[in-house]
Amino acid sequence: MDIPDHLTKAEALRWLSSRYKIGKSKFYKDCSAGTVEVLPDKTIPPASLRQYATTLKPLDVPPEKEADDFPVDEWQQRKLIASTLREEQRQQREARELEILEGKHIPREDHYLEMAGVVTAIESLVKQRFQDDATRLIEAVRGDLEREHELKKLLDSILDEELTQLATSGSLEVIFSDA
Repeated sequence: MDIPDHLTKAEALRWLSSRYKIGKSKFYKDCSAGTVEVLPDKTIPPASLRQYATTLKPLDVPPEKEADDFPVDEWQQRKLIASTLREEQRQQREARELEILEGKHIPREDHYLEMAGVVTAIESLVKQRFQDDATRLIEAVRGDLEREHELKKLLDSILDEELTQLATSGSLEVIFSDA
């Protein structure tokens, strides 16, 4: 037990409370009662403090740690916790930015642009396909409005084909222009 030379009552109490279960009022009562020797300069000799410490119950400290390893003040603990949290948040931000660069995530602010691009691509594909197949569509119903069911069936199959092709392509590139 390393006890510094001639501690004041406050310093002795701080040293004791970092190692033993002791309250401020009990310690000061024991000092007044003479259980702990207090010199005329109001310091406590190490021998008296060592003897008094043998009467106290030690704190529940894991065997692999000494009491000196624990932070003395609460602000040090809070500072350590805060800096750890800041570091974790910084690492999470960096991981998220890397995922965005790798294309695994779309940033929230780019979400609407991405959706507009998908809608534009679908619109373009469907219009092109209908223009290419206009003759086939007219021939399918032979100008007969009562064959509407066949037309709807053909349109559904064209849309299914285009959407499946778009979904299985794996990527979508959209170029925005003022045209």
